[in-house]
Amino acid sequence: MEQLAKRWVPVAPSGGGQTIGVCVSPHNKDLIMVASDMGSAFRSCDGGKHFEMLPGHMLSRTCCDFDITSFAFHPTDPHTLYVGAWNGLLVSHDDGLTFEQTENFGLPYGPSRIIFNKDGSKGLLIYNDWEKEAAIVRDLSGNIIWQGAPRALGGALYEQNILIVLKTGVYYGGWDGQFRCIHNEELNGFACNGEKSAFVTAENRLYQIDLSSGEIALCYTHPFGTLRQIAALDHTVYVGLEGSEEQFDGPYHSTILKSTDGGKQFEAVLFQHPEHEKWNVETSWISGRWGWYLSPSSMGVTPADPELLIYTNFTGIGITHDGGKGFREIGAGNNGQHIQVMTSWDYVIDPHNSDVHYIAMTDFSGWRSENGGESWQHCWNGNPWKSNIYGYAPHPEIPGRVLAAAAPVHDLPYWHWLRRQHSGWYGGIIQSDDYGKTWQLQDRSGVPPCGMPTDVLYFKGRCYAAFLGQGLYQATENEDYWRLLDADIKHKNVAKLQTDGENLFVTVWPQLTSEGVVPGAVYCSADGKQFSRISLPEICKYPVTVKAFSREHFLVSCFDSIDYYLKNRIPLENDPDLFGVPGLYETKDGGVTWQRIFEKALYSCAVVDGNLAVCTKEEGLQYRTENGWQRDLTLPVFNPHTVTVAPDGSLYVTSFGQGVWKRCAL
Repeated sequence: MEQLAKRWVPVAPSGGGQTIGVCVSPHNKDLIMVASDMGSAFRSCDGGKHFEMLPGHMLSRTCCDFDITSFAFHPTDPHTLYVGAWNGLLVSHDDGLTFEQTENFGLPYGPSRIIFNKDGSKGLLIYNDWEKEAAIVRDLSGNIIWQGAPRALGGALYEQNILIVLKTGVYYGGWDGQFRCIHNEELNGFACNGEKSAFVTAENRLYQIDLSSGEIALCYTHPFGTLRQIAALDHTVYVGLEGSEEQFDGPYHSTILKSTDGGKQFEAVLFQHPEHEKWNVETSWISGRWGWYLSPSSMGVTPADPELLIYTNFTGIGITHDGGKGFREIGAGNNGQHIQVMTSWDYVIDPHNSDVHYIAMTDFSGWRSENGGESWQHCWNGNPWKSNIYGYAPHPEIPGRVLAAAAPVHDLPYWHWLRRQHSGWYGGIIQSDDYGKTWQLQDRSGVPPCGMPTDVLYFKGRCYAAFLGQGLYQATENEDYWRLLDADIKHKNVAKLQTDGENLFVTVWPQLTSEGVVPGAVYCSADGKQFSRISLPEICKYPVTVKAFSREHFLVSCFDSIDYYLKNRIPLENDPDLFGVPGLYETKDGGVTWQRIFEKALYSCAVVDGNLAVCTKEEGLQYRTENGWQRDLTLPVFNPHTVTVAPDGSLYVTSFGQGVWKRCAL
């Protein structure tokens, strides 16, 4: 297994998801920490030119909300920083390169905000309890200083005074736990301004708070829109403005407002749309398609460089080094060297041209490569469902012909999305005859008018499509008509298709009905016409994919049903009677007997270097060895989906929210 310890590199387009919780070192302007809404934390040590994803086994998810950060640099030790994570309170003593757990007072999750006073001798840990919508404030020894509802945006320390900012008000008090409400209003953003003051936003109003007295005063009102996030440094104050989507070229667009007089007067400095006369954002990989109308979800400044401002929004992360005169996109790119937050479902290498690669991706699909994944082209011409492609099927005999399952609904088969399923979900099979450069909608004769395909596969000369909620469809030989194969398959949530070359395996996902949850199922056919249902173990109710070696020998990967309530991992649904027990189940006699060989939830499995590999849900990529299951600690991904073995022996791993990673041939 020593050969497995090879460095993995990101290869797919990055960005796409939401970057959150930006934090810049007060000691080093080049050191930036951010997180994403799908997990993962990222570090840049060159001012955002490149980002490295922290290993998932060390730090998989932070307790960041979209508008706050759980990263905190120590005020006097330039190499030490803390972060609140799903696995507790973590500390780094090497500029965020590595983290280790520290005292978290028996709590299962870390703080959402970490605050120090000027010299670092005192601090606050603000834990947001998402289940109860409440905040608990502790000192660095774990003593509870204050608690209240709802969740907190942040806080500040000045001498013996403590400021706590909730979503619904501002509280001022001291270490004795005596607090008073100094402002009662729905709040959007919060930021400290040096040592003695802070700012909060509410609707179109900006308030300033004197930390020495607790006095709060209105200092600015904007004539339109909503004021949200804040970043402040001395007399310079930045505020994110959520404006109108229709007014990108007028005075009402979303932007960043800047003040140089301590928050009394502001002017817009960010102009995101290329048709705006003051457009000042470098063209990025998204080519202007996304991000034009969005206000920042977080912002950060640093005393190490007063002209530097970093902001994040739904599509990425931007930076200015001249106080807002010009911005550039730093969080996304199509060379894999930026923030990996793309969800990918499969990596497909064309059988007729091994240099042509496709990625089945969520939210921003249509990527192809002509040089073996070295660079990528975004091709969605002719595709009416541009958001998601769940599967590609190159034609086994016709070069250039490829089908894809396209749909607007994302993040399946995760239960928090699957349980929202309804008859209005739609999508279709699209076809390309030029290796994915251009697309056209296939003749939809016979397919459901509102069906949503989640997979497509060629088997023994015919094409098959899985339509979630509708069933399994088979195309005619010339693919001009699709028919429903409902004689043997009674389940409607047909979702994934696999083959060992001689047999077609069909996986059915669970379905939520008015009478409860209908368990999933697995079917098999040797001719693609007649199907028999495989007898699964009673506890195997959430099958996701099948890995088949023969009609008798195959493995079934099973998910769990847990929905995590935001960031605190509170299980809302985890009933074994309804959803069974997750894991990897193996049969060598066609389903007569079974053995559970892996005990955690997983998406799929594969054979890698002669070892069985499993793509787990939040436990990384693991291999079965003589000494048991071993996690590949060199792969940062903590939620892999699939493994593709290239003809040259290279490996490609797709993932939930962490892009695509390549390990070169050994």
